[in-house]
Amino acid sequence: MKFARIVALSLAMLAPLAGCALPAKAVNDSPGECAAIDEASVGKIVDTIHGVNADPAAVGALMEPDVRWYSSNYGELIGREAVAGVFRDIATSFSDLSRLPDQVMVDDPYVVVRFTASGRQDGEYEGIAPTDKEVAVSGITVYRLHCGMIAEGWYRVDQLGRLGQISDDYASYAATPLPSPDGDASCAPPTREDMETMLRQWYSEIWVPKPMTDDTTMVSPNIVAHFSVGPDVSGIEGWRKSRSWWWTAFPDLRYRHGEAIVDGDLVATHFTATGTDEGGFLGEEPTGKPMTLDGVLILRVNCGKIVELWAESDIIGVMAQLGTDGRK
Repeated sequence: MKFARIVALSLAMLAPLAGCALPAKAVNDSPGECAAIDEASVGKIVDTIHGVNADPAAVGALMEPDVRWYSSNYGELIGREAVAGVFRDIATSFSDLSRLPDQVMVDDPYVVVRFTASGRQDGEYEGIAPTDKEVAVSGITVYRLHCGMIAEGWYRVDQLGRLGQISDDYASYAATPLPSPDGDASCAPPTREDMETMLRQWYSEIWVPKPMTDDTTMVSPNIVAHFSVGPDVSGIEGWRKSRSWWWTAFPDLRYRHGEAIVDGDLVATHFTATGTDEGGFLGEEPTGKPMTLDGVLILRVNCGKIVELWAESDIIGVMAQLGTDGRK
């Protein structure tokens, strides 16, 4: 069965996410013993993990022995050997695999890398025979460092977009990314407090079924949104349709997000959401089943408004929970 492996792995991750609990954070028992993140530690992560054909052993060497890793397709993993195994596994499906960075954020103890994962599918992937097609999809990873080592990682990649490029059953999910909108350079850069407030208001006032405030006060009319389902959207009306789509499918959505990770005009966080499929997900009939979704969000702010966002989440995990496959 094409999705047997995905279903098994996705269901296995439900236990650590039950009750909409965010992944437990490893504790630094000796605060202040480590130096702040420097360019060398960031460069090592980017060069090792986000180059071409990442060496699984070298990736593991960057991680604490009991690292916690939350991965698309694989759920929660504990231990550097388990994480290295994921890198070995995916390399058997795609040759010349790269995760080249498009953007790097640093906010001690976090490093966030938004990247493009590309490679040639010359091995079986999720039950799909080799196609020899070149595949490129977006992804985001959040790393939490401790003494220069990765203590936690949240890895999210556009799984449906990848399937859409290698299988006609999912072709509608393969989309060309829209370019980033221009910003107004004359505006003063946002403060950290501005960005933290923006993130809180995003979840409490704007990304809700009926915005508590006029969303035009926070969202640019020219916003570009790069979502983990379907094509990118531009303009506030397109963004509103995407918001409505989510809340129609899951009217009781509830979100919990992690810390605000701020770097200049960007703020990122990892999140967990729960909801009940009452409106139908991906065009399927409603199942009435509960689901848990986790992912990563990045907002870009200019002149006090959100001008761009990136969201990557475990969509295939939701499909497994609902018993749907998303094929068109």
